Amino acid sequence: MPYVLSFLFLFTISASYAASLSQEESHRKMVALLQEVRAQNLDENPYQGEGQLRQLEDQLQALPDSAPVQDRISLYFRLGIAELFLGQERRALDHLAAAEKMLAGQHSVPAQVVNEIHFRLGLAWLRLGETQNCVLNPNAEHCILPIRPGGFHTLPEGSRQAIPYFQAVLDNTAAEERLRLSARWLLNIAYMTLGQYPEGVPPAHRIPPQAFESQAAFPRWVNVAPALGLDTFSLSGGAVADDFDGDGYLAFFDSTSDLPGQLRFLPNAGDGTLAA
Repeated sequence: MPYVLSFLFLFTISASYAASLSQEESHRKMVALLQEVRAQNLDENPYQGEGQLRQLEDQLQALPDSAPVQDRISLYFRLGIAELFLGQERRALDHLAAAEKMLAGQHSVPAQVVNEIHFRLGLAWLRLGETQNCVLNPNAEHCILPIRPGGFHTLPEGSRQAIPYFQAVLDNTAAEERLRLSARWLLNIAYMTLGQYPEGVPPAHRIPPQAFESQAAFPRWVNVAPALGLDTFSLSGGAVADDFDGDGYLAFFDSTSDLPGQLRFLPNAGDGTLAA
């Protein structure tokens, strides 16, 4: 909330101040203000900022050698999660692997902690695979379940490395435990991205293919975004389809929550294409 209020305050001040400036000077001031807000965002925004990560790094740096191993495990674990939130999968894996390594010989570590670390390692590896394949090399078949051959990962490292960690969680959790269903679901997805579902999934943890079938007649979803130029690379944005200019055709407007990003308007050319 303080972040939102400060942004609104700066925006209000800039709007009133801009009225007394020339268009060129006003634009320059606006750009400078947006850069200031972006810098503030990196420090204070709990969802996009790096403030929490830097705090954890400082805590780890200040941790004395005599500190309990559990404290160091906790910090590496939290650092791994913070890095993963920022999309730094390799750095997240390094921190989580360090936490896992410290578990050796620690008989007092609760099983829940071990399972959490293994689950996050599996998740980080799966996220790496998603970044390498679905984000950096997207196509219309990615992320539509059940995944078809066109959506199989051509860079399989992430999914292959994730599978043993999800399996470890399943081997060490009871049926009613929170992580178990998540680990089972992601295990099946990992095998699916490798083209090994359902046969490759251990029978005890296999989700039957019938679970992905609709009981009602419904066509398979077709992702036409790439062909229309709508497959934008953005962050948690929104999209609106409407006849914005009154020509009888649907046009598109999309956004991003990433401050350096832009709003986009794509008018309909009337021939089945959109103008960028």
